[in-house]
Amino acid sequence: MALLIDTTHKGIPVKDAYVTVVMPTVSLDKSLISFGVWYSADREHEHFHADTREAPYSLAHGDPFEQAYKHLKALPEFEGATDC
Repeated sequence: MALLIDTTHKGIPVKDAYVTVVMPTVSLDKSLISFGVWYSADREHEHFHADTREAPYSLAHGDPFEQAYKHLKALPEFEGATDC
């Protein structure tokens, strides 16, 4: 699973950047998930940018990766992102 989104990195536009969730970690009380977000030019290239995010987590709503992607797609900066 991944997302495609148009973005800009260091002033350079990147069309259809390949965005993946990596290393999701559920908090001890199982209320939060922390995960990395990697941006790359496409599936074959190494990431050019990485950051860390947190989101609410629920055992009842699927696996951690699915919840992380759903959270990203709800953020304004991921508006228009498509699944791939």
